[in-house]
Amino acid sequence: MSNPLSKAVRKPEDDAIDAGARVMIDLQAKRVQIALVAVRAMTSFTARMLTAPMTAQWTRKAPPLMG
Repeated sequence: MSNPLSKAVRKPEDDAIDAGARVMIDLQAKRVQIALVAVRAMTSFTARMLTAPMTAQWTRKAPPLMG
């Protein structure tokens, strides 16, 4: 149920605040998408950085398993 008083008491600045909030929400949504892309890029980069030395180590000093 909507309150009929809330519409009667509305001031012009309330509309401005609503518009500002809408813009902020839109910006935040875009920022979240950008952040997700950045996080994905960072995780793939760090994964590569972490796995590269490990693989290099294994190939350099592979333990003689077959005696």
